[in-house]
Amino acid sequence: TYTCDVTPSLAAQEALRAWLAAGGRWYALHGTNSVLRLLSDGPNAGLWEAPRWAPLFMDLLGSQFLSHPPIAPYRVDIADPDHPLVAGIAPFD
Repeated sequence: TYTCDVTPSLAAQEALRAWLAAGGRWYALHGTNSVLRLLSDGPNAGLWEAPRWAPLFMDLLGSQFLSHPPIAPYRVDIADPDHPLVAGIAPFD
């Protein structure tokens, strides 16, 4: 799955748990583990929150997206330069 802010019903979460327990496989990408709500009341109106809803769903995924670091350059260092996947790649920003 590749979704953002899509949370299955509790019945669907339970079915997914049973399917995984029976050997099913699931590859969840990017924002599948996100629950986002735009705040419309109070002093934080217009800001986003990541409520801890759907704990079963997040447990199945193994994580929940709660916030994003600031958008900014960052350094990528190659931890194992001899690994074939990164052969010939130098550190970069």
